[in-house]
Amino acid sequence: MKGNTILIVECKLKFSKQDVKKLNEVFKDSNNLTKISKKLGIKRSIEISFQKALAFHNKRNFDIKKLSDFIVFIINFDKVVTYYGDKINEQVRKLFDII
Repeated sequence: MKGNTILIVECKLKFSKQDVKKLNEVFKDSNNLTKISKKLGIKRSIEISFQKALAFHNKRNFDIKKLSDFIVFIINFDKVVTYYGDKINEQVRKLFDII
């Protein structure tokens, strides 16, 4: 959690459409997000938002245009490159820009 935003990340060696599908399913049901908040011990009085993200090592088969509501981290040996989908607002971009 950074600011009032919780980053939900699927980390794998390479990009998979199944990971996108899985995160989209989790985010469809607000009960899932409520359960996550409770597990993290976040009080209801705090206004929070959730952000989907993927992290992987291989940039092949990845198109940020198809992931408009995702943050994507490409992890290499000595650096991390961050990509933001079109629907990611500037406030969230500033929170999670790790470069």
